[in-house]
Parts: sequence; structure tokens; C-alpha cells
Amino acid sequence: MVVTSVPDEVGIDALRRELVGKVSLFTGSTGVGKSALLNAVQPGLRLRTGELSRSGSGRHTTVAAEMHPLDGGGFVVDTPGLRDIGLWAVDPTEVSAAFPEFSPFISGCRFDDCRHLHEPDCAVVAATTRGDISEARLRSYRTLLEEAMEAAEY
Repeated sequence: MVVTSVPDEVGIDALRRELVGKVSLFTGSTGVGKSALLNAVQPGLRLRTGELSRSGSGRHTTVAAEMHPLDGGGFVVDTPGLRDIGLWAVDPTEVSAAFPEFSPFISGCRFDDCRHLHEPDCAVVAATTRGDISEARLRSYRTLLEEAMEAAEY
């Protein structure tokens, strides 16, 4: 991991060394400074950058992914910022498949269609209580399940 700051000129040389000879992709939230960082890493690149909005959030300035050669060898891809990431066309009954640590416990649930929310005798919740599954993973599952249910209009 390389910690960087364009305004404070921190970590730019270290990042430049990490990118040499590789094909790298910069991705992240809108307005976090991906293009500004690439401009610092590769002088003369002149990627368009924008100011923060009054709300403090970023604005889209990069509109398409672009690959740029680096002086030391290698390439870097600048991508448009992400505003939101979510589930797309995932059936709510399939969300638990993305959590392999649930698998050993699912068959122990009282109900075959257990969603691991508030159902009685849920083995996944019991495993989380015992520490066999991390609470953060159960929270992530529940967030994704909610998104899938909203998208499917359950």
C-alpha cells in the first residue's frame, strides 16, 4: 500500500515506482482525485480534473476509461468515478452463495428458506453469535440481501 497526497506531494515517487512495468487501473469514488494523482505521477499527462462541489462531493470529470503510457514503462488506466455500486439482477435467494462461510451452517437452519434475518433457530445467526462467522460479514450479507430484495421488489 502506498499512501499518497497530491496537495502535500506525499507518496508520489513511491507510487510511480510501484506502477513501473505494470498495467494498473485507478478506480474509486467520484471526485477523490484519481486523475489529479495520475497527473502528479506522470507529468505532462494533463488529465482533466474538477473542483469539489459545494456539498464537498466530487463531480464527474473523467467520462471514459483511458489507458496512458508511463515514462518508466507500463500503463495506467484512468476510469470514471463510481457514484454507487449495487446488485444487478441477483435473486435474493442467491445472495448467501456469495458468503461461503455460511455454507457449513445453512443446513442447520430451522427453515429451508431462512434468510438469516430474524427467523427462529437460524444456524447462521447462532454461528455469528458464537464467533464462527464475523458480525461484519453477516451485516454485509444483510445489506446485500436488502438491496437484492428492493431490486426484485419483494
